[in-house]
Amino acid sequence: MIESWADASREGISRTAVSLPAYPMCIITTALSLALMVGGCTRPEPSGPTESVTERPNILLITVDTLRPDYLSIYGYQEHTTPNIDELGNQGVVFDKAYCNVTWTTPSMATTLTGLLPTQHGFRSTFDRLPDDIETVAERLGQQGYRNIAVIGSYPLDSIYGLDQGFDVYDDDFTVPLVLSDAEDFEDLPSQRGRTIQEQEDFNKKKAFGKSRRTDAEVSDTAIGYLAEIDETRPFFLWVHYFGPHSLPDTRKHGLRNLRNHVDTYPDKVVRSDREVGRLLDQLKSSGLDANTLVIFHSDHGEALGEHKYIGHGRYLFADNLKIPLIIRWPGVTQAGRRVDAIVGTIDIATTILEAAGVPTGNSPLQGRSVLPALLDGTPIRNTLYLETYMPAHRGFAEKAELSNGEKINVGVCRFGILRYPYKLVVTQPHQLFDDPDNSVSDELASRFRGLKLFNVEDDPGEEHDLSDQEPEILHELETLLERYLQESSTSNTPSADLSDEQIEKLRSLGYLQ
Repeated sequence: MIESWADASREGISRTAVSLPAYPMCIITTALSLALMVGGCTRPEPSGPTESVTERPNILLITVDTLRPDYLSIYGYQEHTTPNIDELGNQGVVFDKAYCNVTWTTPSMATTLTGLLPTQHGFRSTFDRLPDDIETVAERLGQQGYRNIAVIGSYPLDSIYGLDQGFDVYDDDFTVPLVLSDAEDFEDLPSQRGRTIQEQEDFNKKKAFGKSRRTDAEVSDTAIGYLAEIDETRPFFLWVHYFGPHSLPDTRKHGLRNLRNHVDTYPDKVVRSDREVGRLLDQLKSSGLDANTLVIFHSDHGEALGEHKYIGHGRYLFADNLKIPLIIRWPGVTQAGRRVDAIVGTIDIATTILEAAGVPTGNSPLQGRSVLPALLDGTPIRNTLYLETYMPAHRGFAEKAELSNGEKINVGVCRFGILRYPYKLVVTQPHQLFDDPDNSVSDELASRFRGLKLFNVEDDPGEEHDLSDQEPEILHELETLLERYLQESSTSNTPSADLSDEQIEKLRSLGYLQ
């Protein structure tokens, strides 16, 4: 929707990476059973909920876009403080090894709201939408009597992408543009799906200069208004999405100035988001709703701020993009101030919400796992996590290649990864550009962009040292695991609306479509 930030190496920018309440008895039983099954040993039984926790919990999901955990003081940042998020963490449980499964907003939130990976829900391109037959957590909660409300901060989560399924209210009423300019009046374009990829791309660009986001303060104002009108006779699920420290391209600034401005102002934007999260939580408390509300605070993905000579997100699967904050507070259930070292992903949020609400998940296709065992006593819930991004299969994020005649062309790629702590494997493969299906790349040229890297993320948190040659056994193990994972969980890719039969057959012959 917005063109990617230029490769920072071309501008000479670099940056050292910073090291980075009804609680039904059936839920306790399920959580403890899973804890014993996954942990493989008997663990002390955690204390049960307090007597005051007697009803199904309300659920407040707070998403701050593009937020890195290492810029929050509760995760160790020292240049500023984030007192409101810190307080939430001190009252709840902080996860130190939380990751997103996809490093850009729309498919990441599709995974968050469905408990499914893109291999299942199929959302991999800016031209996709969540299929109607994919069930969201809101739909599941609605079937159990929950009132579902969403307050959305930016166009990448607009209802046209299908994430509104199951919400009684999906408030995506934007007021200001995603791209800054000298314009004083912003066009309010009704969101629409283009009949072709080109038509959709043209609309997205035009939309970005019109009303396509709202400020964090406006998000809080809107969410606070809904909280003030809550019907306390039925539980609610409220999802609040802040655009947060996401970049705001400015047409009045040169690319280099845009990049530097984003890096320089990122900390201040984090502080601003913290302030607005605090206002929201204050309203929850003043309304008397906090005692029976499960609060889940997270980010959809992180942000590269010069690491690996890149500024932005969605293009790679490095830690700066993958690591996210995750804090869960459930009064009467969570132990205040607990820190958990277990690996969890955004894919686990939906399953956690459903289990906490007492919604049966036994016969569902959910791929996520409830984090309740980890939340209660630190029990690991998984030892592997699948990762991917198809964003570099779009022109704005594609790799660049120079032909023998000097012509420069875009080469689309996708990246898959497996995290089996402490090792992470990332595989890069050529992929036809979603927004340029006629773009022809020779096999020889495409092969230049095929590769893999293996990192030990514990010994090398900056992921600077490829171990694929030094650790052949681990490499083989993770390659096999990734291949098996893709084979077992993959769903058929759906061709985009404006592909001709000839183009579809071409993509199938290249292995891009099934």
